[in-house]
Amino acid sequence: MKQTFLLFTISIFFFGIAEKGFSAIFYTVASGSWGTASKWSNTSCGGPQDASTAPSTGGADQVTICSGYTITATTLTINNAGSITVESGGQLNVTTLTLTNTSFVLTVNNGGTLKVGTFTNTTGNNHVLINGLMNVTNTFDNNATISGSGNIYFSNSGVHVGNTGTVFGETGNLCNPTPCYALPVELINFTAQINSRQVDLKWSTASEKNNDFFTIERSENGKLFETVNTIDGAGNSSTIRNYESVDAEPISGLSYYRLKQTDLNGLFSYSNIISIYLNGTDGLSVFPSPSSGNINVSVSGGKGKKVLLIIRNVLGSELYSKEILPDSDNSVQPLELSGLLAPGVYMISASSEDKMLEKKIVIR
Repeated sequence: MKQTFLLFTISIFFFGIAEKGFSAIFYTVASGSWGTASKWSNTSCGGPQDASTAPSTGGADQVTICSGYTITATTLTINNAGSITVESGGQLNVTTLTLTNTSFVLTVNNGGTLKVGTFTNTTGNNHVLINGLMNVTNTFDNNATISGSGNIYFSNSGVHVGNTGTVFGETGNLCNPTPCYALPVELINFTAQINSRQVDLKWSTASEKNNDFFTIERSENGKLFETVNTIDGAGNSSTIRNYESVDAEPISGLSYYRLKQTDLNGLFSYSNIISIYLNGTDGLSVFPSPSSGNINVSVSGGKGKKVLLIIRNVLGSELYSKEILPDSDNSVQPLELSGLLAPGVYMISASSEDKMLEKKIVIR
């Protein structure tokens, strides 16, 4: 009887687990679609791409949108007790987001952005914490408690706003007497352009509200950013304003820039990340390395000159060659090598009529 009772107890235990389901942990390692497994890690932000599946669209998992990445989803219908956290510098874009599970937790940290077309919250709980930016473009229906120190913005006057719950302590119609907010800064563009050995950064705004200042940030890997410069904002403006700054000591090779906008109350948000490539002083740049196959080659000072590219193995045997004619001093030539080279170390040379350059590349 003891053995029978024990087996029965174990059966009930595992049945309960199967009913509830395990909650997996996911972190972004690249920007892209929610449903693509290669965008996720099960380890950590900045960890390896080791997820074999994408997170559930039903909220069963613990999901973190890490800094520097933007994830896009069409429909998330949350009926499980998981969580989504958007970290500072991260962004989640969802066409339709519906929260129905009372135990699910949604958090947007300061500097993080949640952009949603249609938002419906029927949970009745207080597990939605907006400390960053939430931008609604179509419909906002809330009958729960939304708390935090961030901002919820309705991108146009046509947004349906319904609130039978509490949002930042306000009940009832959020647009009367309190006006529906426009975005603090409506960014038109943000560009980076090489100018000799410096990078010119320019951006424009269509409107600004309580805008304190902009910070230009730069990164070597698109994840860890440092401050390049700070430019004062206009405060409040309803006309187009143009801004510019210079990175006088840019990073050689591939680098990334983003614009951080800070409100007068200390809240901040980020622009999309842009990249630029600046030739190194040795004249030959190859990236990425290590590479899974395809690489990009840039030869400085090679404008209008025929350049012969040759890849050799460590024994000196020629495995690949191609002649290119760069149309500018900063042009990048892609080489499609997938399937041609086995994993290992190779040497690539670039020779023209007046010079010969060489670099090591790694294929993994």
